[in-house]
Amino acid sequence: MNKVQIVGWISVLIAILSAVGIYFIPEYSTCFLVVLILNFIIALIYRNNYSKGTLAVCRTLIGLLFIFSGFVKGVDPLGTQFKMIDYLEVYGMPWLNDATLILAITMITAEFIVGICLVLNTLPRLATLGATLLMIFFTVTTFLDAMYNLVPDCGCFGSAVIMSNWQTFYKNIVLDTLLIALIFNNKRLRNSISITAQFGCAIVIGGLFFGFQLYNLSHLPVIDFMPWKVGNKMSVEESQRQPVVTNVVYQNKQTGEKQEFISPNFPYNDSAWMANWTFVESRIDDPNPRLHNMIILDDAGEDQTEYLINGETPSLIATSYKLEKFGIDLAPYIDSLYHYAENHGLNFVFLVSSENPEEAIAQYRAKTGAEYDIFNVDDVEVKMIVRSNPGLFIMKNGVVMGKWHWRDFPNINEIQQILE
Repeated sequence: MNKVQIVGWISVLIAILSAVGIYFIPEYSTCFLVVLILNFIIALIYRNNYSKGTLAVCRTLIGLLFIFSGFVKGVDPLGTQFKMIDYLEVYGMPWLNDATLILAITMITAEFIVGICLVLNTLPRLATLGATLLMIFFTVTTFLDAMYNLVPDCGCFGSAVIMSNWQTFYKNIVLDTLLIALIFNNKRLRNSISITAQFGCAIVIGGLFFGFQLYNLSHLPVIDFMPWKVGNKMSVEESQRQPVVTNVVYQNKQTGEKQEFISPNFPYNDSAWMANWTFVESRIDDPNPRLHNMIILDDAGEDQTEYLINGETPSLIATSYKLEKFGIDLAPYIDSLYHYAENHGLNFVFLVSSENPEEAIAQYRAKTGAEYDIFNVDDVEVKMIVRSNPGLFIMKNGVVMGKWHWRDFPNINEIQQILE
């Protein structure tokens, strides 16, 4: 290995260290960006001076990341579809929404196959071309996302790893730097296996992974990366809860001076003081972390979240993130859950989301004769809880006791066993 080839190894090392630094020390992201840009330029200048070992490392690192990215999205293809819909709304292309599931599965499959081929050095030149096209798309999209904060989380690693928009863009610059070595040295990425065998391998792997995604679509994801995972507690333990502080602001009637106090530590019993000061506003500071964004309001506007999610009485909660597409043939099952809950002293509610909730709920009641509570909630949180329309989950003391896809709805005996 000559001195020039050492530059290739240094470039790879800088890219890896920068990626680690960007993730774990985000406050120095600007410094890392400067390093990444300089490293990218160095990679371009010395693009033809990479050793076989350096190329193998670049190929393997890119491939492994593509495999991981494809797998975590393939576990939850609906999540990628939802994210695509968010992007299409931002870019003014909602007319493509109906095709997003096909687009999502296609992109995820392509990403996974490219990763496998790079790691195994199968169809290396074609895999490099695929990686290049994907990275052009990802880099441009994440740059615009970082610049204008179009979508808070790009979903590049599904729900498994959450990164900021800038971190995601920097990660793509790292991959682009490594990819330069493969682009300009693709003729050196040879494989002694016949081209027919290589294509056969890629097709078999792609078919198996496609089937894996279909399974996750037909049931709940085999690995749940969402906050509402079965067994997770969605509230802070009572023994660990910090006191909630109420701050009040009063203004002097004569001078206009404002003072803020922590309630009730202000002279409210001093009539002379109260005569000169008037209440302006209050602010509640809750230091306890909020583990979810679900807010359940009943028809009267009362917040039922604490009662249904964190209450001691188990809550059977059916969901539909798009009530217009609810399978009406499943209504009798939902009705049976309601009667079971009524007879056993359990809570039951149907949480739904719709663009026109009042009209959709009214139509649902007319079709099914539903007597139970149906509350409209934010569709994002419902989608995070159960990747199914409709779905079902059980809560008790803030813990997710169980959740099901509509194809796997439990019978009454199974529900009883969970609650025992």
